[in-house]
Amino acid sequence: MMKVLFVSDFASDKPGGAQLSNRKIIEKGRDLGFDITELNINSSRLPLSFQYDVVITSNFDWFLKEPDINFIFDKITEHSCHVRYEHDSCTYFAPQIRKKFMESVKLNLFLSDFHLQFFQNDYGDLYHNNAIIYDPIDTKIFKTKDVEKEYDYIYCGYVHPLKGFLNYARLVEQNPDKKFCLIGWSDDSSHDHFRHHNFNLQKFLENNKNLTLLNYQTQEKVAEYFQKSKKIFHKPMVNEPFCRMVAEALLCGCEFEGNKNTIGSYLEYNKHGAEAFKEGCKNAADLFWAQIKENL
Repeated sequence: MMKVLFVSDFASDKPGGAQLSNRKIIEKGRDLGFDITELNINSSRLPLSFQYDVVITSNFDWFLKEPDINFIFDKITEHSCHVRYEHDSCTYFAPQIRKKFMESVKLNLFLSDFHLQFFQNDYGDLYHNNAIIYDPIDTKIFKTKDVEKEYDYIYCGYVHPLKGFLNYARLVEQNPDKKFCLIGWSDDSSHDHFRHHNFNLQKFLENNKNLTLLNYQTQEKVAEYFQKSKKIFHKPMVNEPFCRMVAEALLCGCEFEGNKNTIGSYLEYNKHGAEAFKEGCKNAADLFWAQIKENL
């Protein structure tokens, strides 16, 4: 049985698109017979002392703040089969740290062509032996359905200025005759950034009666709301390597309005077409582990 250490800032049972993708990847790996140990910032460091056939690293920002980062970093970069599973823009590495980290990588897994391209543009010639694997999405849940459209626009995910939420808020305020849906969550970081923009989230939510607010929802419920919405809106202030929200909404038949040149899932959907995009999402977890086995 192949032993795998899967390293990511947060446990795969936490909220967020990256954590959900990690969870689906890990579940599929275990179904395929891989012996997978997870390591996150709240884990014991004991697993780093064991022997693994593969070390997979994902989001790593919070690890850089840990007091034992040198020990963690050395254990990973010294491994003979280090696989990098990129989820975000990875802006947290200093240049020399990035260079050492990436030189140890045997295989890079990116979420879209756009994802790989902006890494190469921003960080240079550090990325070799690359593959594109979409976020894994259950296409039995996220699919088109012939139901009445109740909402003109929907947003689903992290409520934060960098995610473009102020653009969505402006759209809500400027269109009181339209119906909006928000499925999302915020945290201290969100509120700190909103204060910097003189934006009161609570007051916004109370004042706009054309907005339906929903907190955490199951995947099945999220799909239902996408199916009942005409458009998904997303105008983030940052590049989106993929964006699960947009991908799931497209699979449910929503039209897209937003940044069409900086959202990986929309670019893949537009480039390859709906059916090929659906298959890429459906088979992503299997393709992920096929790449791992091929590169051992």
